[in-house]
Amino acid sequence: MAKLMDPDVALAMVLQRAGEPRAEALGLAEALGRTLVEPVRASADQPSFGKAMMDGFAVSVADAGQWVDVIDEVAAGHRSERSVAPGAAIAIMTGAPCPDGTEAVVKVEDIQRDGDRVELPALIVGGQHFEAQGGFCHAQDEIIPAGTTLTSVNTAVIASMGQASVQVAAAPSVVVITTGDELGKPGEPLGAAQIYDSNGPMLLAQARLVGAGETRRLHALDTPESLAQSLDQVRDVDIVVLTGGVSMGRYDLVPGAVKAAGGEQVFHKLKQKPGKPIFFAVRGRQLIFGLPGTPLGSHLGFHRYVAAAIRQLHGRDPARERRTGVLTEALQMHGRRTLFRLARARRVDGSWLVDPLPWRGSSDLCGPSLSNCYLRFETGETRLEAGDELEFELIDGLDLR
Repeated sequence: MAKLMDPDVALAMVLQRAGEPRAEALGLAEALGRTLVEPVRASADQPSFGKAMMDGFAVSVADAGQWVDVIDEVAAGHRSERSVAPGAAIAIMTGAPCPDGTEAVVKVEDIQRDGDRVELPALIVGGQHFEAQGGFCHAQDEIIPAGTTLTSVNTAVIASMGQASVQVAAAPSVVVITTGDELGKPGEPLGAAQIYDSNGPMLLAQARLVGAGETRRLHALDTPESLAQSLDQVRDVDIVVLTGGVSMGRYDLVPGAVKAAGGEQVFHKLKQKPGKPIFFAVRGRQLIFGLPGTPLGSHLGFHRYVAAAIRQLHGRDPARERRTGVLTEALQMHGRRTLFRLARARRVDGSWLVDPLPWRGSSDLCGPSLSNCYLRFETGETRLEAGDELEFELIDGLDLR
């Protein structure tokens, strides 16, 4: 009997084969939430001219405490042809270019005005309420480094540089191929030996939540011909996920079909529960995952391996954030394989509580129906009491606060 591969070794092999992100140019609205593959640099000094940061008056510092003449007014988007000199001030609006000779800007609320004359405050500090050219950054300064996931603030920064698009990591395309003669379609009556397909919708949901690009689903019957036809249709896809047909039965045809279609096997069968018979292969740059037909084995396979590859191809850290919570009831685990169990984490009075959920085998979707995280237990005996702390890992797409 072949030795089962350690799940952490398997994950490292998936990420090694996934490689680096591919770049694509996207407009700023479409790039929101994507990862930069090139740094954003300032296209010019910011600000590109000395500008007023308040509505007020451009003045000379030497005129502090004096009455001076208002000789002009300048609004944002316009320039004054006049210059500031001792005894003269120019009314100026926020964002307008400061006229030549400006040493400071005095706020409107800090002056007294009488017609075309204003009395300035007794204290004026040079440079107050006035940003010099290049005061924020200089041309070609790196403003946003590569690897940044773009936020709304980033979008404003990039737009202020005059850029309409950026180079970001391309979202990988994903096709889910369900297999099996027993699968029926929702909304249609089931045959005597059929079940409704739950894995297809589940895996597509996981793909979309973790940030896949184009997603679609195909179905293959339990024949080499049907599998070959499906695999031939998806040669241009980044990631192919098959579910079912990867174990040891007579109709577990996926590994052989993938090899016949040009796939190179990387591993098959892992030392984990659920999801022992997971299969992984590559076809050129394409990643091909064969996940178990059992819903929980399939879910874990996607969560742990496929999602990690998608995250890496997105330019993000493939590892998910792990948090610590307090167990709400005693839990005893024992196994010869690494165990992964779905659970529910709750935020209560600033702390995390973790509720174990029923486990009735990897085909049971009812017990873990309210789950939002995974727990991990190493091989051997694990005994935890209510009140003990343990780590949990969020399911993709959830942001619990």
